[in-house]
Amino acid sequence: MLEQARPVTAREVTQAMRDRYPHLEADQRAIYLRMRSICQSRCSNGVMNTDTRPMTFELSYIDDTYFLGRISSCRMDAVRRELMHLSKEQRERRGTETRQAALRILNDLAKRRQAF
Repeated sequence: MLEQARPVTAREVTQAMRDRYPHLEADQRAIYLRMRSICQSRCSNGVMNTDTRPMTFELSYIDDTYFLGRISSCRMDAVRRELMHLSKEQRERRGTETRQAALRILNDLAKRRQAF
């Protein structure tokens, strides 16, 4: 949908998938449902035009967080996998530690500039 840069139908996306990836099975109903969920997601900027038949979908932006909940932990990188298994307090503490380290670095740089 991003490559087309225009409103597309599920049939067009299905045909493009079959042409580009002939070894994969492309089901038009499944593609329609996925396009619909992408357009309704808060992680994307998509428009679903229900006034036309067949419905058209236009996608201008999608964030990678849309896909994060849909990948298994074995396919994640080590940092994300570790963060996924931490409790909320541990994640907040880690974020606070990172911010404090960044502030220390910036303070040290500011002190060095003032010394010159």
